Amino acid sequence: LKQSLEVYVDGMTTTDKKTLRVQRLDGTISIADVADPKLMEKIITVKQNGKSIPVSWVHESRTVSHFAVEGIQRTEKEGSVELSWDGSPLEVVEEQIFEIFCLLESKIIIIPALGDFKVVDVKVIQSPEQYAALQFSDPLLENQNLEGLITLSGGSSLKYIIENNEIRVYPQTRQVGTQTITAETGIVNVLNMPLKERYSMEVLFEEIKPAIALIGKGVILPNSNGLVFPFKAVSLKAVDLKILKIYEKNIAQYLQVNNLSGDRELRRVGKVILKKTIQLTQKNATDLGKWNNYSFDLAELIKTEPGAIYKIIIDFKKEYASYACTDSSGTTGQEDLQPVEDNLDDEHDWDYYGDYYYEGEYYYDDEYDYKQRDNPCNSAYYRRKSQSRNVLASDLGLIAKRGTDGSMHFVVTNLITTQPLPNTTIEILDYQLQVIKTLKTSVDGMCEASFSKKPFLMVAKSGEQRGYLKLDD
Repeated sequence: LKQSLEVYVDGMTTTDKKTLRVQRLDGTISIADVADPKLMEKIITVKQNGKSIPVSWVHESRTVSHFAVEGIQRTEKEGSVELSWDGSPLEVVEEQIFEIFCLLESKIIIIPALGDFKVVDVKVIQSPEQYAALQFSDPLLENQNLEGLITLSGGSSLKYIIENNEIRVYPQTRQVGTQTITAETGIVNVLNMPLKERYSMEVLFEEIKPAIALIGKGVILPNSNGLVFPFKAVSLKAVDLKILKIYEKNIAQYLQVNNLSGDRELRRVGKVILKKTIQLTQKNATDLGKWNNYSFDLAELIKTEPGAIYKIIIDFKKEYASYACTDSSGTTGQEDLQPVEDNLDDEHDWDYYGDYYYEGEYYYDDEYDYKQRDNPCNSAYYRRKSQSRNVLASDLGLIAKRGTDGSMHFVVTNLITTQPLPNTTIEILDYQLQVIKTLKTSVDGMCEASFSKKPFLMVAKSGEQRGYLKLDD
């Protein structure tokens, strides 16, 4: 895969709201292939008046990192900062030689003079909610009434959110096409200074690009909720569902290298038990162009085994998109749905599975074009779009507390009723997966024991219910 990078300026905000003299610049780096985040920190340099300014980092993943530059000075005269990026640190990654698509570039970011209160940028965000973000040179007075001061030419009713130097403008109904957004001089900054001049700009509201997202958090699914797995999708007619089962007898081995939500070395402990295409057009979604909630019942799709963990993977293909694409002949390029093949022994399922390299068929496309990764009309967009979550159907809530003398206290409760669970069997395992103690909870759902060495895993058994808690964290 050809390595390449993109640098985005997210915006400039004022950190000193009394004098307005100190600014912070935020931005994002996105790269085509995975790399050590520490290498990404060597890409960016920022200078003001020829002097370098420190850059701080937050790494979202091995392909996306966010940077912030504090202490940028604003004066009575218009100034600037120079943001430069050099892709050469990515030339060698994990002993592989990559061709750098974007090697050395820079961008000059203007800093308006003090007293020059104006709109500096407008961006349209399409999802998960559609809004226009107006970025101003100064922080804004938060409690001001913006009714009639910011308008769209389409006449849609609007709501507003003010945060620091930004006003987010939300249309009441989803917009499509080009409109003019206008900001009036009645808008004031934090020092009650009005906007110097009326501002108007044409903005483009597009369809939301095809996407999926999971609803809720966590791994354990109490039986009071059934086995319903919720998710949401937009601009999609169907999704592919894949379920991988980690067998109960292999859970302890799985937890040697994972937590309950992990995905490392899965082939050693589980296998794919279901592949299925789920039609979304039959789920009562009246408008596929907006985010809709969906769900499926695991119990209707598979025979669940108590104590097993199931990895639920949802993905989609280009032909599943309801997003309108027009080819060179002028016709819409929507393809007929091709359901996923139900081949449970497909070796491709295990190609780097659980690592950053497992991305489905589009990862292996020799024609993959990184520059087209945000274009839903190109197959490159459909790489790295899957969403997954591990599910353990269990009502058992587990707590373990360690004393300073080597003793440990264990508590088991019912997650639905919150009541203690008496007569629950507790097995304590070492890292070699040998049972070193077997205990029973009392009427208050508790038991205790002493250990000369830190144990590895607590396994609770109550009827067919199973619960797992790592003790070496």
